[in-house]
Amino acid sequence: MPRFALALLAALALSAPVRAAEIKAVPSPSGGAVVELNGIVEPGDDAKLAAALATAPRPHAIRLSSLGGNVQAALALGEAVRREGLATTVPARGVCASACGLVWLAGTPRAMGEDAHVGLHAAYLRRNGVSVETGAANALIGAYLGRLGFDDRAIVYLTSAAPDEMTWILPADRQRYGIAYESSSAPTLASAAAPSPDDHFLTKPMALAGAIASAAVAAVDRLMGHVPAGAGAH
Repeated sequence: MPRFALALLAALALSAPVRAAEIKAVPSPSGGAVVELNGIVEPGDDAKLAAALATAPRPHAIRLSSLGGNVQAALALGEAVRREGLATTVPARGVCASACGLVWLAGTPRAMGEDAHVGLHAAYLRRNGVSVETGAANALIGAYLGRLGFDDRAIVYLTSAAPDEMTWILPADRQRYGIAYESSSAPTLASAAAPSPDDHFLTKPMALAGAIASAAVAAVDRLMGHVPAGAGAH
């Protein structure tokens, strides 16, 4: 059975080390502990999370920093996050993309730091070096998002980007699609105003790298070593 993988389509992915996720509990500045996830999401990460949650004091949130990974693993990890009632957060200027975004959506509540990047796109397979969307994986993602409480409109929005594109979650999406989250720049969700287009990070040169598409997918695939030649990738 093919493994469905999600890769961040951005140049900053090319400059970052690609490695299996490290999941561990660390002290929280506000007291207690949080879980940190750094790296590529892979099968077995839900067991790593369970081990981290077994520490004392028990973590209350998971801090995410990942360029993506295996879809099925992300769904299992997200289910565990929701089941355990964990908050999810992406640190300031952090990146949580593709499969990681699926985990972030499971948080109760969710948060993004200043200039944090959270993005998703449709699931895909790599076939002869070409990214081809896979209906089976996208159906699983849709069902998962429905269990998290998102309606059809939000699900279509979150999975509409092609494999060589990315849907970045924006402040306006909190009301438009019911994707609630807290941010460092907004004291409350109700009073938060969406930044002007000129102020948003996607207009900055560094973030324009998100358009590099198939080249980034191929590079991440090679670094991950998850997709054999001629096989499909997500």
